[in-house]
Amino acid sequence: MPRIRHPFLRLIAAALLASPALAGGPDSPASPVFDPALPAEVPATLAPVGHLLVRPTIDGREIGAFVLDTGASVHLIDPRAVAMLDLRRARTRLSQDISGRTRRNAVWRAAELRLGPGLWKSPEFYEHDLSYLSRNLGVEVRGILGHDLFSGAVAELDLADGALALHDPARFELDAGRWQRMRLVEGIPQLRAEFEDHEGWFAIDTGAAADTVTFHSPTVRRLDLLDDRRTRPTQIAGATGSLSLRRGRLDWFELSGHRFQRPRASFSTSRRGPLASGDSAGTIGGDFLSRFLVVFDYRNRRAVLTPKES
Repeated sequence: MPRIRHPFLRLIAAALLASPALAGGPDSPASPVFDPALPAEVPATLAPVGHLLVRPTIDGREIGAFVLDTGASVHLIDPRAVAMLDLRRARTRLSQDISGRTRRNAVWRAAELRLGPGLWKSPEFYEHDLSYLSRNLGVEVRGILGHDLFSGAVAELDLADGALALHDPARFELDAGRWQRMRLVEGIPQLRAEFEDHEGWFAIDTGAAADTVTFHSPTVRRLDLLDDRRTRPTQIAGATGSLSLRRGRLDWFELSGHRFQRPRASFSTSRRGPLASGDSAGTIGGDFLSRFLVVFDYRNRRAVLTPKES
C-alpha cells in the first residue's frame, strides 16, 4: 500500500453503511420533537481539519463531542462512551465498511437524544472504536451523528465557520436561495453536479471534512477519468478501514452554480465498498461544501447551497 503522505487530507469520519438490506430492516427513525422556546442555533465547534463537532445530551447526560456527518447512514458510538451510559442493547446488525467488508455490529438504544431544540426518541447507535478519530482530530470523539439526526429536521450548516442550526420542517421558512432537488440513497444525501462536460449525482459527505470530490470507480472506468491525467497514489482512512486511491486535478467542477477551476480530486479504482458504488458518480466533501451556506431538508428531499462571499 502506498504510504499516507497527508493523512489528514484523506481522513473521513465514518464510511460505514447500514442499509435496511444489510441491517435486516431496522425501523425508520422517529421524527424529532422541537421545542419552539429554544433557539435553532446549536453550539458547535470545528476540529482542526474541519469536522463539525456537537455535544448532544443522551439520556440526560452530555458525554462529549460527536462528529456531525451526512456521510454516515447510522449513528456510531465509541465503546468507552457506551460504558458511560445506561443503554439498552438492541439486536446486532450488519454493516459494510469502506473496503466492502460486511461486519456485525453491536447496536445500542438510548431513551432519547437532545441537540439544540430537537428531541429524538429511541435513537440507535452502532458500536465502533473511534479512537483513531480522536487521535487525528486532537479531540476525544464519543460518537458520530448521521442520517437519523437529519431525517426529521431542516439543518443549516456553515462548515467554514462551524455553525449549525436545526429547525422544525413544519415551521421553517427559507430566507434566501432556491431549493434544488436532493435524493437520499442508503440514507446519504445526493445532489447534481457537473464536471469536465459531464454531470451526475454526487453523495454529500460532511465527514470527509478536508476532501473536495472523490469519483467512484464505475464512473472512473466509464468515463476513462484516469486516461491522460497525471495522478499519484494516496489513501483514504475512515472509522472502518482504509482504501487506496489516485489523486489528480480536474479542469473544472461545478456545484450549485459555483465553478471550481483546476480543483484537486481523487479517483477510486476499488471493486468493492461504497466507493465502488454506481448509485452516484462520486462523493463531495467538506472542502467544496465549506464554500457554501448549506440547508438540508431531508423530509422534502431538497437542499439549498448558497455561495459565500470570498
